[in-house]
Amino acid sequence: MLGLPPDAVLHIGDSLTSDVAGAHTLGIPTIWVNRSGRPRPADLTSIAEVGALTEALPLLQQARR
Repeated sequence: MLGLPPDAVLHIGDSLTSDVAGAHTLGIPTIWVNRSGRPRPADLTSIAEVGALTEALPLLQQARR
């Protein structure tokens, strides 16, 4: 909708099926907020994972560089 390439955005979500999987399929970098510590599915190797949303801040700062 915004006309941006996938690597120009970052998706953060806590639902693997509703958030992360869709963005991952489109090639959009993703951060999964895994509050419950569930095991990561083997096919989602290119996503970053944090236990709380506040832990995503360093990843966001790093992405800006």
